[in-house]
Amino acid sequence: MTFKSASTELFMKYGPESSSWRFSVPRTPWWGGWWERMIKVMKISLERRICLERTRLETALIEVEVCINSRPLLGEEFSLVHPLSPSHFLVGRGNHLQKVNISLFVESSLETRSQKELMEKQLIQVCNRW
Repeated sequence: MTFKSASTELFMKYGPESSSWRFSVPRTPWWGGWWERMIKVMKISLERRICLERTRLETALIEVEVCINSRPLLGEEFSLVHPLSPSHFLVGRGNHLQKVNISLFVESSLETRSQKELMEKQLIQVCNRW
């Protein structure tokens, strides 16, 4: 079953109360400009911070993924306490970044702490762009 056939089936079952779907034309990525632009902005953001070692880059990617997947799917005109987001479909619940208390880290290296603080600031900057 494809999304288009599911859309038709849902409309037949629920009528005008069903969800309205917007599909990009096949083989025309420029029609999905909003999504393409979001991917481009993410790539540019990551390229600026690519000088991280592998584990830190993976951590940053996962945190950015959480940030993107926690964006609400509904517009601002819907003021819900817990707005529906892509993470509800991926993990079954909302996903939100939690503030980490840096003083809880046991590392004695001042350099490690400052790197962690820098990563947190960069993550906040990326999330604020979204």
